[in-house]
Amino acid sequence: MPIGYISYLNKSGNYGFIDCPELNLDHIFFHFSSCNKTYKNIHKGDKVSFEPEYDDTKVVIPKEIAFVQNATLDVLKNDFDNGTHLKGFLKKFENKYYVKDLTTYMFIRLVLIDHEINVNEVYEEHLNELIDYKIVIFSEKNKIRAINLNRQFSPDRNLLTVGHQTRGSVVAGVKGGFQVKVYENIVGFLPFSFTTTSEQKVEVGSLIEVTCIKTNKDIENYIFDLTINLQNQYSDFDRYNFISNLKINDIFIGKVVSVVGYGLFINIGPCDGLLHLRNILTTKDDLSKFPQKERNKLVESSFAKGQELEVLVENIVDGRISFKLDKTLELNRSTLCKFLSNF
Repeated sequence: MPIGYISYLNKSGNYGFIDCPELNLDHIFFHFSSCNKTYKNIHKGDKVSFEPEYDDTKVVIPKEIAFVQNATLDVLKNDFDNGTHLKGFLKKFENKYYVKDLTTYMFIRLVLIDHEINVNEVYEEHLNELIDYKIVIFSEKNKIRAINLNRQFSPDRNLLTVGHQTRGSVVAGVKGGFQVKVYENIVGFLPFSFTTTSEQKVEVGSLIEVTCIKTNKDIENYIFDLTINLQNQYSDFDRYNFISNLKINDIFIGKVVSVVGYGLFINIGPCDGLLHLRNILTTKDDLSKFPQKERNKLVESSFAKGQELEVLVENIVDGRISFKLDKTLELNRSTLCKFLSNF
């Protein structure tokens, strides 16, 4: 079963949200009635396991939520004891500033210090940006406070244009890919599909060479690709141009480049996209018939790298492509018959 963290609780309303990096999903709604009977003392930051089910709109509904450990508070307490410098995103709620920690997903209240000039003006200008911080208060009642270690926000965003190559650090794994920081505080998105065909190792903490392939400076949105992908395989940003011209329901014969428990990554020329397991199975109930590990084995034993499938474009968001499958097409039929017979 997937593992996640409780990122929000409303105890008066008996509900909360789970962030699950394993499924690349944040803010999965759950009601306390979905928890295992032995799991009664629910706390924000608890590490939990759950069985994912899907409703008619393909929204995940967690069932049989079970307590694993409160790793979040343990990690933060250790960071506090060691004076560790941490990273997170600047947020604001009810006129108070917080930082969303990259490791634990918790919101930690910031203590504003006097010698920061025009604190509110500076913070408003840089909401949602990555900052360095340190926990300075951690009480027995889990009251956590931190200070911002960034003394100024001065990245030169004019340097970052389409085609610009630079070195960046992977600061977090997020839904569909990675967040990469370049220069001082510029954070962009590297889609996971861009990393599947590269031999370059991409993980949180690694330094990588990236090329900016898309910018929207009004909302400070940057899309990166691995520079080695563009140098070794494609030129003139063929991938970005290809994605820009894609339309919903376009049909392609693609090749499987990676098989994972939750689906297949399919290559259609200069880019890859995800064919999720939910778009292979016949009904929403199929997902609940097998435990997660057994389900993964069925996927990995039924599909192979290099296998051809005919896919339709389902959606395109921030350089990420999702596919769906027409099960009546001849190219797909033989493989799917064998796979679907297990369900």
